[in-house]
Amino acid sequence: MGYRDPVIQREYQRIWAADRKAQDPVFRALGQARIRRDRESRRVLVNSLKMRLGCLFCDEKDPDRLDFHHVNPKEKVLSVSSMVTQRYQLSRIVAEIHKCVCVCKNHHADLTAMRADYLKQQKNVILNPAVAEAKRREKALTDAILHLEAHAQFRLGSDKLKIIKFLLN
Repeated sequence: MGYRDPVIQREYQRIWAADRKAQDPVFRALGQARIRRDRESRRVLVNSLKMRLGCLFCDEKDPDRLDFHHVNPKEKVLSVSSMVTQRYQLSRIVAEIHKCVCVCKNHHADLTAMRADYLKQQKNVILNPAVAEAKRREKALTDAILHLEAHAQFRLGSDKLKIIKFLLN
């Protein structure tokens, strides 16, 4: 039978669990294993999102080299990695990711340092996802055309390249 006062019951349960952890190594190991599983599942989710999003400014897709940058620091509750480590609910982690843009560590350092000239160039891209997508598409097109022009087996001829450029623009 439980206590009438829920505060006293929670305190008793906290003390009981602490005593059990101190006395029973199996109980302690099970709790630690659950914590590791929880952190790993959250880390897998965040890494898969990073791989899917990639850097906003370059082609980087490696999750170890990507960070979430808060566009508006005033809305920041906590960094995404800290939320994963502290085992926040997945819904809260995803809500925090929605406040961010995914950038590589180099671009994140530039954004965090608040270099005025860099921010002036990139501000429109950060605030407007359509501009970011257009920039990414333009870079992909340029890379593809450079690849076609550089390799003899893929050469299409200047007239066909002009048609491709015209159709993709």
